[in-house]
Amino acid sequence: MKTSLLRLSSLAAAGVLTAACATDSPLTAPTADLRRSTVASVVSDIHQLVTLCKVGPAGTSATFNISATGGNLKHGTTTTLAATASDNPDGCIEIWQSNWPQPNPDVIHTVTVTEVGQTGGTVLERVVSFSQLDGWTEEFPPVNSASVRVNYANGATIWFKNIDGPDDGGAAGCTPGFWRQDQHISYWTGFDPSDLYADVFGVDRAGTLMENVWARGGGAGALARHSVAALLNATSSEVDYPYSVAEIIASVQAAFASGDFESAKNVFEAANELGCTVDKSMN
Repeated sequence: MKTSLLRLSSLAAAGVLTAACATDSPLTAPTADLRRSTVASVVSDIHQLVTLCKVGPAGTSATFNISATGGNLKHGTTTTLAATASDNPDGCIEIWQSNWPQPNPDVIHTVTVTEVGQTGGTVLERVVSFSQLDGWTEEFPPVNSASVRVNYANGATIWFKNIDGPDDGGAAGCTPGFWRQDQHISYWTGFDPSDLYADVFGVDRAGTLMENVWARGGGAGALARHSVAALLNATSSEVDYPYSVAEIIASVQAAFASGDFESAKNVFEAANELGCTVDKSMN
């Protein structure tokens, strides 16, 4: 895995890493003195970058929430990226760029990327990151995010790898309209209609799960009704849902933190409309 990722790192960061590192040792973080001399000599349009890469089955994609303590987010706080093979740089985009001018090249910023949704039937397999300041990091689910430290002269690359779900799973989902019907409350498992949305999801939103699966409108209301449906789909033994409870809660928390409710709602809405497989013969 790391052999191919190293090749991708070299391709994705070409023309940038060489400005900050010795050409014969591109993975070695330069000293503070070297960083200062490098910054003093480069022109104003050369800035260090953070690159995001998506690896996975052909034709799939994933949505990411992005935050940073400084610098510029080139695609905003949310982006969707199509997956490619691990050695294909077309699956990478530059998501962060350091500011210019930079009065102190040693100031370190943290860039955090979280995968909040992926094509149905795929699951996150691992997250790999390489920072010129800190080297390699590799994490596995339930971890679904990576944070890298960067500055003007030291960038990073982050890879999210998804794979097909077990037994081509994740092919079913019931809509909010199904879960809010009185005759279907008997199908709720793991959660009760009277449970508070704020307690379950860990966000600041009023109302019970039942009240929120009835939520109207767009924005937070749309996310609320589809996230409750997603939660009930994930806990139902009769629904082969593409996302776990942990993934759903993490996605909702990220959406409330960023204020971008639409991206997460779209992911859940698509999954909730895959087709309801609950046996309704008892009603």
